[in-house]
Amino acid sequence: MRSWLYRKPERYDRMLEWLHGDNVGRRFEHIARLIGPGRRVLDLGAGTCTLADYLEAGCEYVGAELNPDFRAHAAERGLESIDLNVFAFDQYPLDVDAVVAADLLHHLVPDVTKFFAGLARLDVGKVIVCESYPYGARLLTRVFGPIIDNDGFNNLPARLRHHLFDEFTEERLRREMGEVFTGWNAHFEVLTERDEPGRGKRGWDTLIACFERLDRGEDGS
Repeated sequence: MRSWLYRKPERYDRMLEWLHGDNVGRRFEHIARLIGPGRRVLDLGAGTCTLADYLEAGCEYVGAELNPDFRAHAAERGLESIDLNVFAFDQYPLDVDAVVAADLLHHLVPDVTKFFAGLARLDVGKVIVCESYPYGARLLTRVFGPIIDNDGFNNLPARLRHHLFDEFTEERLRREMGEVFTGWNAHFEVLTERDEPGRGKRGWDTLIACFERLDRGEDGS
């Protein structure tokens, strides 16, 4: 069953702002710059489709989201969203230039490596993965975080085990993605919240990884 967080789009957005502060906008701005103008973008696990608000001129947006309330919210905003399981790689739209997975990986444990392998097989010019990971998190945060963040679709027991004993780190994410994205040019950037007021001891860092196929030209062809 979905937690209360995933029943109202506005509630979900407010929680993200409370958790990450200015880093929410910073990460989407950074992703939009990496995509560039005039691209067709597939946003996996799109949530409330916030990325669409940051894309540069001429971009077309498609959000992939299982939550029907979030898809309805996107439709009210005039955005295209589709009911798509992110592991159904053969059902991805074929006419996209860039695929984005932002704040999605923690929902996919223990199948994150399988997800990376599927992304690396896509015939697209660019794949962007953005994931936050905590520092200084207390035990209660590790226990209740996944429960509050339960989307109702993915493996909650596996997520609890991951959050308690096997958290993401920058080094781990770099290594696991690097092992499957062979034949791609990789660029990594870390956005930190450690300098924000009240975030020195506990908060989040965010790794943004951009993979571009080496056999593609500047126009993505």
